[in-house]
Amino acid sequence: MARPSKTWKIKKREIVFSAQPWLDVWKETIELPGGQVVSDYYKIASPDSVTIVAIDRHGLVLAARQYRHGIQGSVWVVPAGFIDRNETPLAAAKRELLEETGYMAAHWVHVGTFIRDVNRWSGRAHVFLALNATPTAPPADNDLQSFDTELVDFEQLIQNMLSGRKKGLGPIAYALIVKEYLSKHFPKSIKDKGFSTPTASKRRGKP
Repeated sequence: MARPSKTWKIKKREIVFSAQPWLDVWKETIELPGGQVVSDYYKIASPDSVTIVAIDRHGLVLAARQYRHGIQGSVWVVPAGFIDRNETPLAAAKRELLEETGYMAAHWVHVGTFIRDVNRWSGRAHVFLALNATPTAPPADNDLQSFDTELVDFEQLIQNMLSGRKKGLGPIAYALIVKEYLSKHFPKSIKDKGFSTPTASKRRGKP
């Protein structure tokens, strides 16, 4: 087994661009384990985020096809958003689901926390599974665009995500992570509606 790489030394760092609350760009001078000095290593700091795969009592996933200006095209997505200052990941996930879709969920599972870009940092993504999601209110109209909720079979959603001309790595990766979690903790089809008392939520002590 290969030994883990030694940590690079940060000799100097400064913010070269700031657009709060969205991101800061840091320029670092770093020294590699062999002594080589790199004077222009850039890192991006942005708030942590949440992504929610919400499943209703019929086993269907809340999703939408939305425009993303970065690629100037549309991709399939699930509810997601940044965590506000002094907000917990779970509280942010519940808020984002309600704001974007008008749904609330009976059971929540924190599936995992992942670094969005291991080279440039860019913050952490907390992935949640929300079970027994039900509509409770109209979606909030406070974003750049509305989240036009569609109830989609999970397998079909993943195929939709993979078949587009432009594919978003983040939504695909998070959907597959949750699918893997479900395959281990809920071996039956998610259409079996067996989510009223999920054992995974009990083991993790989640509400």
